[in-house]
Amino acid sequence: MKDPRRLVFAIFERLGLETEYFDESTANVFRKYLDRGSLKYELDVDAAGSSPTTVKTFSLFEQIKDLPRDTEQDIADISYSFVHSILRGLTDIAINTALDRDIGYVGVTGGVSYNVPVTRMIEHL
Repeated sequence: MKDPRRLVFAIFERLGLETEYFDESTANVFRKYLDRGSLKYELDVDAAGSSPTTVKTFSLFEQIKDLPRDTEQDIADISYSFVHSILRGLTDIAINTALDRDIGYVGVTGGVSYNVPVTRMIEHL
């Protein structure tokens, strides 16, 4: 992990604790665009194959190439919508696989598991 402060910040944010140990500039870097974005664009996600195990992203890049990027909010909304689409595809794959194999739980692990905006998106899918 390049910067362990990101993990501490993510835990504080996730638990709703004060992030007073981080100045606003650092907090904004750690939050990046996902925390400021909204689901402004419904992008079509392409899961590959009849029993998909992959989310294809090329079509997502095609869909966002002409969207407005005039403001920081535009960029945040595109970023959020893009990531949300990928997560929707991956979540669908995971749930369908779990159902097919009679698995009762699907988990999120690794670095993404402490990315607060990503875990919130997954919780709402």
